[in-house]
Amino acid sequence: MVAPQEGARLVRVSVLELFFLIVLVLLNGVFAMSELAIVSSKTPRLKVRADRGDKGARAALKLMEDPSRMLSTVQIGITLIGVIAGAYGATAIADDLAPIIANSFPQFAHYADDTAFAIVIAGTTYLSLVLGELVPKRIALLAPETIAGFVARPMARVAQVASPAVWLLKASTDGLLRLLGLHRARQSDVTEEEIHSLIDEGHSAGLIEPEEREMITGVMRLGDRTVRAIMTPRTDIVWIDPTQPREDILRIMRESGHSRFPVAAGGVDHVRGVVQTKELLTSDADFDIEATMHPLVVVPESLSVLRLLEAMRGHPVRMVIVADEYGAVEGLVTAADLLESIAGEGVLSADEAITPPVQREDGAWLIDGMTPIDEFERLMSVPGVSEDGRFDTVAGWIIHLLERLPKAGDIVERWPLKLEVVDLDGRRIDKVIVSRMPEA
Repeated sequence: MVAPQEGARLVRVSVLELFFLIVLVLLNGVFAMSELAIVSSKTPRLKVRADRGDKGARAALKLMEDPSRMLSTVQIGITLIGVIAGAYGATAIADDLAPIIANSFPQFAHYADDTAFAIVIAGTTYLSLVLGELVPKRIALLAPETIAGFVARPMARVAQVASPAVWLLKASTDGLLRLLGLHRARQSDVTEEEIHSLIDEGHSAGLIEPEEREMITGVMRLGDRTVRAIMTPRTDIVWIDPTQPREDILRIMRESGHSRFPVAAGGVDHVRGVVQTKELLTSDADFDIEATMHPLVVVPESLSVLRLLEAMRGHPVRMVIVADEYGAVEGLVTAADLLESIAGEGVLSADEAITPPVQREDGAWLIDGMTPIDEFERLMSVPGVSEDGRFDTVAGWIIHLLERLPKAGDIVERWPLKLEVVDLDGRRIDKVIVSRMPEA
């Protein structure tokens, strides 16, 4: 039987020991929060803070340059605190708790030591998980750059104090990585997926307007798209023949509504140059096509849209002819086509633009056959379609799957989509209904 005075003393001692244990757990949480904050911080954001004079951000960047040293420092702190907390709780608190259990429950006095030890282990584990890991790490994820700047300098001092142990752990870690052949592996600071994710987050938060989001996404696709994806196809090219009568040429210009035209003698494969309507009609010469014609710029169909900008730079007409590997004309690209690939179809007039996709009540989509395949992949969330073959539009994909020219009513399936041709413009697919196939 424990005397009341002795029991009160044991309770006071246990409270102080419990308080000391909680302090150790919180200190463990500081190390865990520091580790996750520094690892989760974005280097560009820290650089911006460092350029503004934030010394903590500079210290965080220095720690990130040597991750082995930073992780060794954190692990030393966490391991040391964990050992102290476990040993202290098992010896001090459990020894003080056992007499209290024996006094309160005499029938279990024989198991008091084991019961006290189990209670202390369970309590220490709970506190370590909640206060030492989960809550600090959640805090670190809320504002990683801010917390990294706050804890980086103290962490650097800890690394200096524990430099012998840090050096040993760092050398051991680097040595094992060399044996595994991973010492040169380095993850990119920023990936394209992360940029798209940031754009989506900004759009969801209302910081980026839908039009801005579309334009940013369009710019990022320039390097991945070829001129075939944005060109006006050969069948839609409006060209003029200098041997035609003036009245016929003026009629073609008036009916087409275009401001510039390829000049070809006898056929589009014999393009000689490009003329602009305003120059032709306002020149000193009397409707002299030869005098106002600009040199021709021809690019291969495999050229990326980003490289096309370089080809157009400095050319006064802003029109290039697209040719295939045999030299045959495949289409043409104008500055308006480039603008459309960035800003979307709405920047052109109704007769020039591709009809935007429309979702019907049954969930299916009515899609223009000339919709670029990369935009279709993004709309329907079906990556990898463009890897099926050599095509640039939804119409090209359908022809690839059919292996023949389409007819109205043709249906093709490629999991998880079903595509139905509902309208043709001559031999070209004009409208397609796209629906999702039911789950197997």
